[in-house]
Amino acid sequence: MFDGKGFADRAYTPLGYYETYKPALGLYTARLLAMKSDIELFGNLLNPIEPFAILYNSDLQGVGDLNIETASLIAIALYSDLPT
Repeated sequence: MFDGKGFADRAYTPLGYYETYKPALGLYTARLLAMKSDIELFGNLLNPIEPFAILYNSDLQGVGDLNIETASLIAIALYSDLPT
């Protein structure tokens, strides 16, 4: 399901865009479990997405708007006081 750029699941298939909240949840979970390789993987994936939006393409370009739910998950995953 994870293809190195995002989660290419059923939601990905129709439009060809990844959902930004999914790597944010991956990073949050990796930080909770202190899984260093996954922390690096998901952190490196989230940081270059420009602009942050609810969707992004394989070039890490944000697509669409940014809603409060996605923004909150990104902020918690990247900036909370969790183990790294």
